[in-house]
Amino acid sequence: MFLLETKAYRAAAFVKDDRLYLGRTTVNGGALRFSAKSLSEALQNSTSAWVQPVVVIWGEFAQHQHAENGVTYLAGSSLSEWLGKQPTKLSEHRVEELSAAVERLREAGA
Repeated sequence: MFLLETKAYRAAAFVKDDRLYLGRTTVNGGALRFSAKSLSEALQNSTSAWVQPVVVIWGEFAQHQHAENGVTYLAGSSLSEWLGKQPTKLSEHRVEELSAAVERLREAGA
Protein backbone atom coordinates (compact mmCIF):
# COMPACT_ATOMS: atom_id res chain seq x y z
CA MET A 1 0.00 0.00 0.00
CA PHE A 2 1.32 3.47 -0.85
CA LEU A 3 0.72 6.76 0.91
CA LEU A 4 1.16 9.39 -1.80
CA GLU A 5 1.94 12.93 -0.70
CA THR A 6 2.15 15.51 -3.44
CA LYS A 7 4.22 18.67 -3.56
CA ALA A 8 3.92 21.35 -6.25
CA TYR A 9 6.45 24.19 -6.15
CA ARG A 10 8.04 26.51 -8.64
CA ALA A 11 11.45 26.14 -7.02
CA ALA A 12 13.66 23.23 -8.01
CA ALA A 13 13.39 20.28 -5.63
CA PHE A 14 16.14 17.99 -4.40
CA VAL A 15 16.61 15.37 -1.68
CA LYS A 16 19.60 15.32 0.65
CA ASP A 17 20.19 14.04 4.18
CA ASP A 18 16.62 12.74 4.68
CA ARG A 19 15.03 16.05 3.66
CA LEU A 20 13.20 17.27 0.58
CA TYR A 21 14.22 20.83 -0.28
CA LEU A 22 11.72 22.96 -2.20
CA GLY A 23 13.23 26.43 -2.35
CA ARG A 24 12.93 27.79 1.21
CA THR A 25 10.59 24.98 2.23
CA THR A 26 11.88 21.66 3.56
CA VAL A 27 10.06 18.44 4.29
CA ASN A 28 11.60 16.05 6.79
CA GLY A 29 11.64 12.40 5.71
CA GLY A 30 10.84 11.43 9.30
CA ALA A 31 7.51 13.26 9.08
CA LEU A 32 6.64 11.28 5.96
CA ARG A 33 7.55 7.98 7.62
CA PHE A 34 5.45 9.01 10.64
CA SER A 35 2.42 9.68 8.40
CA ALA A 36 2.79 6.27 6.76
CA LYS A 37 3.18 4.59 10.16
CA SER A 38 0.09 6.40 11.48
CA LEU A 39 -1.97 5.18 8.54
CA SER A 40 -0.64 1.67 9.00
CA GLU A 41 -1.58 1.75 12.69
CA ALA A 42 -5.04 3.15 11.93
CA LEU A 43 -5.58 0.31 9.49
CA GLN A 44 -4.52 -2.20 12.16
CA ASN A 45 -7.98 -1.75 13.69
CA SER A 46 -9.45 -3.32 10.55
CA THR A 47 -6.60 -5.14 8.88
CA SER A 48 -2.81 -5.01 8.95
CA ALA A 49 -0.99 -3.36 6.09
CA TRP A 50 2.48 -2.05 5.31
CA VAL A 51 2.28 1.54 4.06
CA GLN A 52 5.11 2.89 1.88
CA PRO A 53 5.51 6.70 1.90
CA VAL A 54 5.94 8.20 -1.57
CA VAL A 55 6.37 11.92 -2.27
CA VAL A 56 5.25 12.97 -5.74
CA ILE A 57 6.92 16.20 -6.85
CA TRP A 58 5.14 18.27 -9.49
CA GLY A 59 7.80 20.64 -10.73
CA GLU A 60 11.52 20.58 -11.37
CA PHE A 61 13.12 17.51 -9.76
CA ALA A 62 16.47 16.69 -11.37
CA GLN A 63 16.89 13.48 -9.34
CA HIS A 64 13.65 12.28 -10.99
CA GLN A 65 13.46 9.29 -8.65
CA HIS A 66 15.21 8.93 -5.32
CA ALA A 67 14.75 6.61 -2.34
CA GLU A 68 16.17 7.49 1.03
CA ASN A 69 15.53 6.04 4.50
CA GLY A 70 12.32 4.30 3.46
CA VAL A 71 10.80 7.24 1.57
CA THR A 72 10.52 7.28 -2.22
CA TYR A 73 10.61 10.65 -3.99
CA LEU A 74 9.30 10.77 -7.57
CA ALA A 75 8.84 13.32 -10.31
CA GLY A 76 5.10 13.54 -10.98
CA SER A 77 5.64 12.70 -14.63
CA SER A 78 6.98 9.26 -13.68
CA LEU A 79 4.34 8.30 -11.10
CA SER A 80 2.19 6.14 -13.37
CA GLU A 81 5.18 4.27 -14.79
CA TRP A 82 6.70 3.76 -11.33
CA LEU A 83 3.44 2.42 -9.88
CA GLY A 84 3.10 0.08 -12.86
CA LYS A 85 6.54 -1.39 -12.15
CA GLN A 86 5.79 -2.20 -8.51
CA PRO A 87 5.24 -5.89 -7.89
CA THR A 88 1.71 -7.02 -7.19
CA LYS A 89 1.75 -8.51 -3.74
CA LEU A 90 -1.92 -8.47 -2.78
CA SER A 91 -4.78 -10.63 -3.90
CA GLU A 92 -7.88 -8.96 -5.29
CA HIS A 93 -9.72 -9.87 -2.07
CA ARG A 94 -6.97 -8.19 0.02
CA VAL A 95 -7.13 -5.05 -2.12
CA GLU A 96 -10.89 -4.86 -1.58
CA GLU A 97 -10.42 -5.40 2.16
CA LEU A 98 -7.85 -2.61 2.41
CA SER A 99 -9.93 -0.28 0.23
CA ALA A 100 -12.90 -0.76 2.55
CA ALA A 101 -10.70 -0.09 5.61
CA VAL A 102 -9.36 3.13 4.07
CA GLU A 103 -12.90 4.21 3.18
CA ARG A 104 -14.01 3.64 6.79
CA LEU A 105 -11.12 5.80 7.99
CA ARG A 106 -12.06 8.50 5.50
CA GLU A 107 -15.68 8.48 6.61
CA ALA A 108 -14.58 8.68 10.25
CA GLY A 109 -12.48 11.73 9.42
CA ALA A 110 -9.20 10.10 10.37
